Amino acid sequence: MILNVPNIAVIILVLIAAIIDIRFRRIPNYLTLSGWGIGLMYHVVTGGLDGLMFSSAGIVLGICLLLFFYLLGGVGAADVKLMGAIGAFLGWKGVFHAFLFSAVIGGLYSVAAMAEAGVLRKILKNILETFKGFILANSISYEPVNRNLKICYGLPIALGTILSLWLGDRVFQF
Repeated sequence: MILNVPNIAVIILVLIAAIIDIRFRRIPNYLTLSGWGIGLMYHVVTGGLDGLMFSSAGIVLGICLLLFFYLLGGVGAADVKLMGAIGAFLGWKGVFHAFLFSAVIGGLYSVAAMAEAGVLRKILKNILETFKGFILANSISYEPVNRNLKICYGLPIALGTILSLWLGDRVFQF
């Protein structure tokens, strides 16, 4: 892991976001939006127009990566904005790496939370029944599951981002 200004700033940002998310179940706009501004400003000052394009591409991709999951109700708007702030510091490639690592950690975290809440078996049964119905009868059946289970996605984003800074270029060769 290279410890440069953007990497250190994004580590601090995601750790603060995770702590606030765990304690208060929200990530404030002042944190995410200031991350956008500081990341963008840093790259403009150090890289001019190229820095502006680098940071802007990261913000846009960071938002787009989680927007679909937000629309489905899987993550909150603050998580989307946090991924945009990560993109402001790390650019499109860095935020993509952070997203991939965060998705894996978030998936494992979600499965553990569903198991803890006692709904994992019901969800797996729904998936199996849906798959069976589609294959055998060309129909889809669905039995609603308690959707009150909420997780703090700031923690998986923080862990995934830090892990991506540590392993990203060794894992991904693009």
